[in-house]
Amino acid sequence: MPYALYNISFTPTLGSYGTLIEYREAIDGSEWIQPTVPGNPTLTSPYPLYLEEGKTFYIGVTSIGATCTQSRKIIGPITVVGANCCPATYTLSVDGTYCYKVEETAATPPSAGENTVAKSAVQYSTCGSYIYDPGYSIDGTGTSTQISLSNPFWMNGGTCADNNTTDGPLNRTGLWATTTTDNQDVGFAVCIDILSSKTYYIGMGCDNYSIINLDGTNIITQDQTAIDTQYGIVGACFKVWHIYPVNIPAGSHVLELIGHNVTSIAGMGAEIYNNTKSQIQSATSYGDLDVIFTSTDYIGSPIQIGTGGLGYECPSGYSLVACDDPVICRRILTTAIIPC
Repeated sequence: MPYALYNISFTPTLGSYGTLIEYREAIDGSEWIQPTVPGNPTLTSPYPLYLEEGKTFYIGVTSIGATCTQSRKIIGPITVVGANCCPATYTLSVDGTYCYKVEETAATPPSAGENTVAKSAVQYSTCGSYIYDPGYSIDGTGTSTQISLSNPFWMNGGTCADNNTTDGPLNRTGLWATTTTDNQDVGFAVCIDILSSKTYYIGMGCDNYSIINLDGTNIITQDQTAIDTQYGIVGACFKVWHIYPVNIPAGSHVLELIGHNVTSIAGMGAEIYNNTKSQIQSATSYGDLDVIFTSTDYIGSPIQIGTGGLGYECPSGYSLVACDDPVICRRILTTAIIPC
């Protein structure tokens, strides 16, 4: 069902702990629901609620005083009517900003599935970590800022020269198939559900190059020559830990994080950070980060995405949905909203 935005306006009580927002359908026995995004209780008015169109609701607004005393007001009943509509077969997004249609098909299961094994090398992350600005190219190049070399968490030496240590982000997260072959892909599908559009930062390194897809659409396929040219070194795809901002619309989505091996030895690592650029730059340990995915957790697990029968495979334009049972392939088609 489509949803519409309904803003709840209130006057915050001076010195209060915050105002708790709740809602329930105007049906006997329905339960009160407390949204968590944005933060709730809140000190900010108005508070956005996304409510199902055509249904009637009561809304509770409770001011929580500094001494935990509460003052509650009930608003309603209200019936939500949206101003935006979608073409036939499309559904309005949860935040009302676009229309989408979901198409699914069966995934081709592994025919020679393998578990991953940890991979590390003295060359990995030797040039440190760089955070890209929005507007980077699909070949993975773009304006980027190096995280300070005084922060050892984000590098393995930091001099771009091979050394005797296996520190840094790619060595922490690195893995590959048990069997390594030329022109081989290994990767993972990460399900993300959000109420409003949000920018996540995706950190990746791969020997030889990284690929990022969102809902079956390619966002980045690193070009080794272009990446090497940008950083002035050979092997920059794995000697640099590349951190890209990716804006994800409201709703349910799948991020595919894939490493491609051209020849010889291979290793890939990937993480998704629910943090700002400045938070990532200042982080000196995982305790400073909100990591919602790390390939480290999948060392020793079956490969999700893999060529040559090592993992599931999907038709072009589809993403693997490994968080469902059974595993399927899905693509999300989007189009602009139209007036009702």
